Amino acid sequence: MADDKYTSYFAAVYDRIMSEVPYDFWFSYLKELLAYYQIKPVKILELACGTGNMSMRLAKLNDCEKLLATDLSAEMLEKAASKVNDKQKNIIFQQADMRKIIRPEKFDLVVSFFDSINYLLTTEELAQTFSNVYQLLAKEGFFIFDMNSMQQLLNIEEGTMVFEEDNFSVYWEDLVDQSSKRWQVNLKICLEESGKLNCYQELHEEQGYQIEVIEKLLYQAGFQAVKVFKAFTFHQGDDNYGNRLYFIATPESKNLETDYSFFKKVFVKLRTDLRLFWQKIT
Repeated sequence: MADDKYTSYFAAVYDRIMSEVPYDFWFSYLKELLAYYQIKPVKILELACGTGNMSMRLAKLNDCEKLLATDLSAEMLEKAASKVNDKQKNIIFQQADMRKIIRPEKFDLVVSFFDSINYLLTTEELAQTFSNVYQLLAKEGFFIFDMNSMQQLLNIEEGTMVFEEDNFSVYWEDLVDQSSKRWQVNLKICLEESGKLNCYQELHEEQGYQIEVIEKLLYQAGFQAVKVFKAFTFHQGDDNYGNRLYFIATPESKNLETDYSFFKKVFVKLRTDLRLFWQKIT
Protein backbone atom coordinates (compact mmCIF):
# COMPACT_ATOMS: atom_id res chain seq x y z
CA MET A 1 0.00 0.00 0.00
CA ALA A 2 1.70 3.18 -1.18
CA ASP A 3 1.85 6.01 1.33
CA ASP A 4 1.46 8.94 -1.08
CA LYS A 5 -2.21 8.61 -2.01
CA TYR A 6 -4.82 11.26 -1.31
CA THR A 7 -2.42 14.19 -1.44
CA SER A 8 -3.50 17.75 -0.60
CA TYR A 9 -4.64 18.14 -4.21
CA PHE A 10 -7.04 15.19 -4.14
CA ALA A 11 -8.15 15.91 -0.58
CA ALA A 12 -9.17 19.41 -1.70
CA VAL A 13 -11.63 18.07 -4.30
CA TYR A 14 -12.49 14.63 -2.88
CA ASP A 15 -15.89 15.44 -1.42
CA ARG A 16 -17.02 17.23 -4.55
CA ILE A 17 -16.20 14.42 -6.96
CA MET A 18 -17.58 11.81 -4.53
CA SER A 19 -20.82 13.71 -3.94
CA GLU A 20 -22.95 10.83 -5.28
CA VAL A 21 -21.60 8.25 -2.84
CA PRO A 22 -24.57 6.89 -0.81
CA TYR A 23 -23.07 7.27 2.67
CA ASP A 24 -26.50 7.30 4.35
CA PHE A 25 -27.45 4.04 2.63
CA TRP A 26 -24.18 2.41 3.70
CA PHE A 27 -24.72 3.61 7.25
CA SER A 28 -28.28 2.29 7.40
CA TYR A 29 -27.00 -1.14 6.32
CA LEU A 30 -24.32 -1.04 9.00
CA LYS A 31 -27.02 -0.31 11.57
CA GLU A 32 -28.96 -3.33 10.27
CA LEU A 33 -25.90 -5.51 10.87
CA LEU A 34 -25.35 -4.07 14.34
CA ALA A 35 -29.00 -4.61 15.27
CA TYR A 36 -29.10 -8.15 13.91
CA TYR A 37 -26.02 -9.24 15.86
CA GLN A 38 -26.97 -7.12 18.87
CA ILE A 39 -23.77 -5.07 18.70
CA LYS A 40 -23.77 -1.92 20.83
CA PRO A 41 -20.27 -0.50 20.42
CA VAL A 42 -18.98 1.97 22.98
CA LYS A 43 -15.48 2.31 21.52
CA ILE A 44 -15.13 2.30 17.73
CA LEU A 45 -12.05 2.35 15.53
CA GLU A 46 -12.44 3.42 11.90
CA LEU A 47 -9.73 2.54 9.38
CA ALA A 48 -9.14 4.71 6.30
CA CYS A 49 -11.72 7.31 7.33
CA GLY A 50 -10.81 9.72 4.51
CA THR A 51 -12.59 13.06 4.87
CA GLY A 52 -14.75 11.71 7.68
CA ASN A 53 -18.09 11.27 5.92
CA MET A 54 -18.79 7.95 7.63
CA SER A 55 -17.08 9.14 10.82
CA MET A 56 -19.72 11.83 11.32
CA ARG A 57 -22.40 9.14 11.15
CA LEU A 58 -20.61 6.55 13.29
CA ALA A 59 -20.15 9.08 16.08
CA LYS A 60 -23.95 9.41 16.31
CA LEU A 61 -24.52 5.74 17.18
CA ASN A 62 -26.43 5.67 20.46
CA ASP A 63 -23.81 3.91 22.57
CA CYS A 64 -20.68 5.41 20.99
CA GLU A 65 -18.59 7.18 23.60
CA LYS A 66 -15.39 7.25 21.57
CA LEU A 67 -14.65 7.07 17.86
CA LEU A 68 -11.02 6.93 16.80
CA ALA A 69 -11.01 7.71 13.07
CA THR A 70 -7.68 6.98 11.38
CA ASP A 71 -6.24 7.53 7.94
CA LEU A 72 -2.82 7.45 6.28
CA SER A 73 -3.33 10.89 4.70
CA ALA A 74 -2.82 13.95 6.88
CA GLU A 75 -4.55 16.06 4.23
CA MET A 76 -7.70 13.92 4.29
CA LEU A 77 -7.76 14.03 8.09
CA GLU A 78 -7.49 17.80 8.04
CA LYS A 79 -10.63 17.93 5.89
CA ALA A 80 -12.36 15.47 8.20
CA ALA A 81 -11.52 17.43 11.34
CA SER A 82 -12.96 20.62 9.80
CA LYS A 83 -16.42 18.99 9.76
CA VAL A 84 -16.56 18.39 13.51
CA ASN A 85 -18.52 20.89 15.57
CA ASP A 86 -18.10 21.74 19.24
CA LYS A 87 -20.88 19.36 20.27
CA GLN A 88 -19.14 16.31 18.82
CA LYS A 89 -16.78 15.50 21.65
CA ASN A 90 -16.49 11.76 20.97
CA ILE A 91 -14.45 11.89 17.72
CA ILE A 92 -10.65 11.73 17.62
CA PHE A 93 -8.79 11.86 14.31
CA GLN A 94 -5.35 10.30 14.08
CA GLN A 95 -2.91 9.73 11.25
CA ALA A 96 -2.13 6.02 11.25
CA ASP A 97 -1.33 3.08 9.01
CA MET A 98 -3.96 0.35 9.34
CA ARG A 99 -1.21 -2.26 9.17
CA LYS A 100 0.43 -1.13 12.40
CA ILE A 101 -1.85 0.81 14.72
CA ILE A 102 -0.80 0.58 18.35
CA ARG A 103 -3.29 1.60 21.05
CA PRO A 104 -3.50 0.76 24.77
CA GLU A 105 -7.28 0.22 24.75
CA LYS A 106 -9.49 -2.40 23.13
CA PHE A 107 -12.31 -1.56 20.74
CA ASP A 108 -15.82 -3.02 20.52
CA LEU A 109 -16.03 -2.38 16.79
CA VAL A 110 -13.46 -1.84 14.05
CA VAL A 111 -14.81 -0.75 10.66
CA SER A 112 -13.52 0.09 7.21
CA PHE A 113 -15.62 1.29 4.28
CA PHE A 114 -15.36 2.17 0.59
CA ASP A 115 -13.22 -0.85 -0.39
CA SER A 116 -10.24 0.58 1.49
CA ILE A 117 -9.03 -2.96 2.29
CA ASN A 118 -8.57 -3.53 -1.47
CA TYR A 119 -5.80 -0.93 -1.29
CA LEU A 120 -3.72 -3.56 0.48
CA LEU A 121 -1.95 -4.99 -2.55
CA THR A 122 -0.42 -8.17 -1.12
CA THR A 123 -1.56 -10.99 1.15
CA GLU A 124 1.29 -10.03 3.48
CA GLU A 125 -0.25 -6.57 3.96
CA LEU A 126 -3.67 -8.12 4.50
CA ALA A 127 -2.28 -10.53 7.08
CA GLN A 128 -0.50 -7.71 8.89
CA THR A 129 -3.67 -5.61 8.99
CA PHE A 130 -5.93 -8.44 10.14
CA SER A 131 -3.48 -9.42 12.86
CA ASN A 132 -3.28 -5.79 13.97
CA VAL A 133 -7.07 -5.46 14.12
CA TYR A 134 -7.36 -8.71 16.07
CA GLN A 135 -4.99 -7.32 18.72
CA LEU A 136 -7.08 -4.13 18.94
CA LEU A 137 -10.45 -5.85 19.39
CA ALA A 138 -12.15 -6.79 22.62
CA LYS A 139 -13.06 -10.49 22.82
CA GLU A 140 -16.72 -9.55 22.25
CA GLY A 141 -15.74 -7.17 19.45
CA PHE A 142 -16.45 -7.19 15.72
CA PHE A 143 -14.48 -6.26 12.62
CA ILE A 144 -16.76 -5.14 9.76
CA PHE A 145 -15.41 -4.09 6.38
CA ASP A 146 -16.39 -4.02 2.74
CA MET A 147 -14.37 -4.99 -0.32
CA ASN A 148 -14.90 -4.89 -4.06
CA SER A 149 -15.64 -8.46 -5.11
CA MET A 150 -13.34 -10.00 -7.70
CA GLN A 151 -16.18 -9.86 -10.22
CA GLN A 152 -16.87 -6.19 -9.50
CA LEU A 153 -13.25 -5.15 -9.72
CA LEU A 154 -12.34 -7.01 -12.91
CA ASN A 155 -15.44 -5.83 -14.74
CA ILE A 156 -14.86 -2.12 -14.22
CA GLU A 157 -15.11 -0.48 -17.63
CA GLU A 158 -11.85 1.05 -18.78
CA GLY A 159 -11.97 4.64 -19.93
CA THR A 160 -11.55 8.26 -18.92
CA MET A 161 -13.86 10.64 -17.06
CA VAL A 162 -13.44 14.35 -16.41
CA PHE A 163 -14.77 16.16 -13.35
CA GLU A 164 -14.77 19.93 -13.68
CA GLU A 165 -15.86 22.84 -11.54
CA ASP A 166 -14.90 26.49 -11.52
CA ASN A 167 -11.53 26.07 -9.83
CA PHE A 168 -10.49 22.49 -10.56
CA SER A 169 -10.36 19.68 -13.10
CA VAL A 170 -9.85 15.98 -12.39
CA TYR A 171 -8.97 13.59 -15.20
CA TRP A 172 -9.83 10.07 -14.05
CA GLU A 173 -8.60 7.06 -16.05
CA ASP A 174 -9.71 3.52 -15.16
CA LEU A 175 -7.35 0.65 -16.05
CA VAL A 176 -7.89 -3.05 -15.28
CA ASP A 177 -5.07 -5.61 -15.35
CA GLN A 178 -6.79 -8.98 -15.68
CA SER A 179 -3.59 -10.96 -15.15
CA SER A 180 -2.71 -9.38 -11.80
CA LYS A 181 -6.38 -8.93 -10.76
CA ARG A 182 -5.74 -5.25 -10.17
CA TRP A 183 -7.71 -2.06 -10.83
CA GLN A 184 -5.79 1.17 -11.30
CA VAL A 185 -7.04 4.75 -11.30
CA ASN A 186 -4.69 7.24 -12.87
CA LEU A 187 -5.55 10.75 -11.67
CA LYS A 188 -4.45 14.12 -12.94
CA ILE A 189 -5.70 16.83 -10.61
CA CYS A 190 -5.47 20.50 -11.58
CA LEU A 191 -6.33 23.21 -9.06
CA GLU A 192 -6.44 26.95 -9.57
CA GLU A 193 -4.68 28.62 -6.67
CA SER A 194 -3.95 32.35 -6.46
CA GLY A 195 -4.53 32.74 -10.17
CA LYS A 196 -2.15 29.91 -11.04
CA LEU A 197 -3.05 26.43 -12.31
CA ASN A 198 -1.19 23.71 -10.41
CA CYS A 199 -1.43 20.07 -11.47
CA TYR A 200 -0.52 16.82 -9.72
CA GLN A 201 -0.70 13.19 -10.78
CA GLU A 202 -1.23 10.15 -8.59
CA LEU A 203 -1.99 6.46 -9.12
CA HIS A 204 -4.49 4.51 -7.03
CA GLU A 205 -4.53 0.71 -7.09
CA GLU A 206 -6.91 -1.91 -5.74
CA GLN A 207 -6.17 -5.62 -5.62
CA GLY A 208 -8.81 -8.28 -6.16
CA TYR A 209 -8.95 -11.26 -3.78
CA GLN A 210 -10.97 -14.46 -3.66
CA ILE A 211 -13.23 -14.76 -0.63
CA GLU A 212 -11.43 -17.90 0.55
CA VAL A 213 -8.15 -15.95 0.70
CA ILE A 214 -9.69 -13.26 2.91
CA GLU A 215 -11.35 -15.83 5.16
CA LYS A 216 -8.16 -17.86 5.51
CA LEU A 217 -6.14 -14.79 6.51
CA LEU A 218 -8.77 -13.69 9.03
CA TYR A 219 -8.75 -17.13 10.68
CA GLN A 220 -4.95 -17.18 10.68
CA ALA A 221 -4.98 -13.80 12.45
CA GLY A 222 -6.99 -15.36 15.28
CA PHE A 223 -10.62 -14.64 14.39
CA GLN A 224 -12.89 -17.56 15.27
CA ALA A 225 -15.93 -16.73 13.14
CA VAL A 226 -16.36 -14.99 9.78
CA LYS A 227 -19.49 -14.11 7.80
CA VAL A 228 -19.52 -12.82 4.21
CA PHE A 229 -22.57 -11.07 2.79
CA LYS A 230 -23.52 -9.66 -0.56
CA ALA A 231 -23.62 -5.90 -0.07
CA PHE A 232 -26.70 -4.55 1.72
CA THR A 233 -28.25 -8.00 2.20
CA PHE A 234 -27.97 -10.97 4.51
CA HIS A 235 -27.32 -13.36 1.62
CA GLN A 236 -24.09 -15.36 1.51
CA GLY A 237 -21.44 -13.59 -0.54
CA ASP A 238 -19.67 -15.23 -3.47
CA ASP A 239 -16.86 -14.32 -5.87
CA ASN A 240 -19.23 -13.97 -8.83
CA TYR A 241 -21.23 -11.22 -7.15
CA GLY A 242 -20.84 -7.96 -9.08
CA ASN A 243 -20.86 -5.54 -6.17
CA ARG A 244 -19.30 -5.06 -2.78
CA LEU A 245 -18.92 -7.81 -0.24
CA TYR A 246 -19.23 -7.23 3.50
CA PHE A 247 -17.10 -9.24 5.91
CA ILE A 248 -17.82 -9.62 9.62
CA ALA A 249 -15.19 -11.25 11.80
CA THR A 250 -15.03 -11.75 15.56
CA PRO A 251 -12.58 -13.29 18.07
CA GLU A 252 -15.33 -15.41 19.69
CA SER A 253 -17.51 -17.65 17.50
CA LYS A 254 -20.48 -17.25 19.86
CA ASN A 255 -20.60 -13.55 18.97
CA LEU A 256 -21.98 -14.37 15.52
CA GLU A 257 -24.56 -16.83 16.77
CA THR A 258 -28.15 -15.61 16.93
CA ASP A 259 -31.17 -17.14 18.60
CA TYR A 260 -33.66 -15.39 16.35
CA SER A 261 -36.58 -17.38 15.01
CA PHE A 262 -36.78 -18.43 11.38
CA PHE A 263 -39.47 -15.78 10.74
CA LYS A 264 -37.36 -13.03 12.28
CA LYS A 265 -34.43 -13.94 10.02
CA VAL A 266 -36.65 -14.03 6.93
CA PHE A 267 -38.11 -10.65 7.85
CA VAL A 268 -34.67 -9.08 8.22
CA LYS A 269 -33.51 -10.50 4.90
CA LEU A 270 -36.64 -9.30 3.10
CA ARG A 271 -36.23 -5.83 4.56
CA THR A 272 -32.63 -5.49 3.40
CA ASP A 273 -33.55 -6.86 -0.04
CA LEU A 274 -36.26 -4.23 -0.31
CA ARG A 275 -33.79 -1.51 0.58
CA LEU A 276 -31.35 -2.82 -2.06
CA PHE A 277 -34.13 -2.84 -4.69
CA TRP A 278 -35.12 0.70 -3.73
CA GLN A 279 -31.55 1.89 -4.15
CA LYS A 280 -31.43 0.43 -7.68
CA ILE A 281 -34.58 2.21 -8.87
CA THR A 282 -33.93 5.62 -7.29
